[in-house]
Amino acid sequence: MIATALVFALGALVASFLALVFAPILWNNAQRLARREFEANIPASVREMRAEVDAARAKAAFDLRQDAMRHRAAQETVVRERTEAGRAILENGQLLARQVELDREIAASSGRIRLLEDQIGLLTQERDALLATRQDLRARLERREGELASLSAKHASLSERFDAQRFQLATAEARVGELTAALAPPPAAGAGALAATVPAPRPVPETRAAAKPEASLAAFASALPAATGPTGSSRLRAAIARTGAAKPAATPADHAEIRERIGDIAARVIHERIKVEGADSQLARFIAEAPQPTGDGEPFLADRVRSLQAGEASAAPDAGVAVTPAATVTTAPGATATAAPGATVTTAPGKPNGAGRARRKSRR
Repeated sequence: MIATALVFALGALVASFLALVFAPILWNNAQRLARREFEANIPASVREMRAEVDAARAKAAFDLRQDAMRHRAAQETVVRERTEAGRAILENGQLLARQVELDREIAASSGRIRLLEDQIGLLTQERDALLATRQDLRARLERREGELASLSAKHASLSERFDAQRFQLATAEARVGELTAALAPPPAAGAGALAATVPAPRPVPETRAAAKPEASLAAFASALPAATGPTGSSRLRAAIARTGAAKPAATPADHAEIRERIGDIAARVIHERIKVEGADSQLARFIAEAPQPTGDGEPFLADRVRSLQAGEASAAPDAGVAVTPAATVTTAPGATATAAPGATVTTAPGKPNGAGRARRKSRR
């Protein structure tokens, strides 16, 4: 411990000695350098003073020139900045004007957009309405097509029934002619002149007359009563069958009455068919174009149909469908066959090839 302290003290003493040795040398050098600096900075003569003053003036002039240059540069910078600021203000004004114009265009575009949106809404509603109308029309068209198909089938069925009934009516006329000829009294004196005054029954075409009249009459008698009730021809045949045994001979007046009833039944059938066909009926045109009778004989079939139409128009001018009145067939004194009220013969529209055209009845 003592040795350490002694070593520390020795080091301090050595350092102090070295400082004392080198301190004078350092001090002298410092004084010399300070004197040189003083002599260099402070003039010792008039020339040095003038030179010092000139150097100070030159330095001041140089500083002033630098300040002037810096001031000019600052002014130029300020001018440039002001120019830039003016240009920026001008551009800002132009941009503001452009912004106002764009705002007006945006407002106009917004108005047009709203108008277009309203138009789009209206068009959408109109499209929806048209779609609904289209669907409705399509559904109605489908229903009409179904109705047209059913009406076409019904038309075909009624046409066939009408042709069958017309054929059966012609067969019935032929049969009535045969029965009339069978029930006619034997020829007597003066009967030839009376028979000459009575018109002969209308001949039936061979193709129809030869097509099994008995079978057709049986089918007609069994089919028609189930659908539309007894017709005039069936009632007439029944009356003839009932009164044939009771009255073996018939007079020409009875024959004329039978022909009158047959013509009336045919006229009623044609009249009912015209009502079924409506305004587009071809039979109505044929009846309208038929000529008027010229003599005082029995009326044509067209005249009978016109009489029925006129009577129906005068009786019920506002009625859409008329009911066929009861038809009474008198075959002999005390024997009468009456059709049920409301019995109607239903026929079908005429065919395009003329199958539905009414045949002109003979003046019987």
